[in-house]
Amino acid sequence: MTLEITGRLRPYQEDFVRWYDERRGAILGDDPGVGKTAQAAFALKGFERVLITGPLLSRSVWTDPNGDVYKFAGKRVLSVVGTKPGPLPDGWIFIHYEILHYWLGHLLLWRPQGLIADEAHCLRNRKTKASNALMALSRLASIKKRLPLSGTPIVNSVMDLWPLLQIARPGEFGSHFDFGLEYGGGFKGDFGWSYPGSTNQAVFDELREKLGDVFVRRTRREVLKDLPPVTEVKVLTTLGNLASEYQRAWKDVLEYLGESPLDSARTAEAIRSLTELLKITSSAKIPATTETASDLVRAYGKVVIFTWFRQSATLIGQKLGMIGGPKRPSDIRAIVTHGGESQSERLRKVASFVEEKGPTVFIGTYGSVGSSINDLCVAHVGVFHDLSWVPKDIIQAKGRLDRSGQKNPVSFYSILAEESIDIDISERVLSKVDKGNDIGISTDDLEILRSQRRESVLNNLVLELKERIS
Repeated sequence: MTLEITGRLRPYQEDFVRWYDERRGAILGDDPGVGKTAQAAFALKGFERVLITGPLLSRSVWTDPNGDVYKFAGKRVLSVVGTKPGPLPDGWIFIHYEILHYWLGHLLLWRPQGLIADEAHCLRNRKTKASNALMALSRLASIKKRLPLSGTPIVNSVMDLWPLLQIARPGEFGSHFDFGLEYGGGFKGDFGWSYPGSTNQAVFDELREKLGDVFVRRTRREVLKDLPPVTEVKVLTTLGNLASEYQRAWKDVLEYLGESPLDSARTAEAIRSLTELLKITSSAKIPATTETASDLVRAYGKVVIFTWFRQSATLIGQKLGMIGGPKRPSDIRAIVTHGGESQSERLRKVASFVEEKGPTVFIGTYGSVGSSINDLCVAHVGVFHDLSWVPKDIIQAKGRLDRSGQKNPVSFYSILAEESIDIDISERVLSKVDKGNDIGISTDDLEILRSQRRESVLNNLVLELKERIS
């Protein structure tokens, strides 16, 4: 099938569509905000039956009747819901990951012609029901085009790519075991096979070359030449009246770190203590975040705040609503959302933020608005109350504001507590974010990317602290 390029896409998007047209499948790993939805829709517009799947939060992006799928493919996407499958209509459909396996049998009979997997990093665990369903579907002869999408395709290690490669190019990269032996540094230990990652640069050079035919990644700054500049600002504050509580929690951490060797049980306790330390730090920064956000929102109209802890998001919202005091209500509207809310409620709050005319602050946890929410770029000022210890979260969060369609210079303010572990985390995580934007694969990149989960990063911090005091 040869596609006719109409010129509605940007040049770099046209380049991808032409490149992809010659392949049966690929992974599109462009930065958040580069326009992966538009590219995918346009690339598959010639097919009548296309299955689109992704996390529930991304459903509205694909089913929006006036969104990119309609603009670039001329298609409407029907949302399939429920766990009791029935006949599927012709056309383009969306089924979210959590229920996909229930529909597998009907999808096999439906015989889709195209397959799009959004936020495909969610499929990195090959043992999940969604991953297995998609790997089974991708082998269908009826499917002519396969396209996993992810702004952060590698979360922990190169092994995260294997399920995505199986979906994009079934069979080309061998079994999980073979891939792990060749590229994952596989070895058999006391508890079975492990794949910690190879330390041989030649191995990664070989993989990089093979990925050149299946994996495309461009950063925002690389392709969106008209994007306004981005400014990063660090705002330093103190622990205030929580300093003594912080010190007590710090002593708890040191108690576990002081023992040698640091076995798994003591590591778990150290991680628990360290998490408590981070919560105390987050609470201590709330006055500084409130003051900073109130100044910024009065200057710029709209501000987005990202935090890790739900309690911090709620308290910041409450304090912004009380800035004027009990006798003079605040002129600032604070909208708070978190992962415990339904998708429809979160989207309603995003829409309210977009439509609000007065000074408005949108406060969300990373899990609730860090990805698949594309309307927050009505703001061009972001505040990181907590820097997530997962670099993927930072990359996705920045992509909510710094993305295609942004008209104003973007500023990100990081609130950091002096004389706290906050400073160490900021230096560590921000350096990883820079590395995570690197298209290439090297042993250094993968060592950095290997520890991006919350528990892994905390564990690494524990080990680093252990080395400092030993």
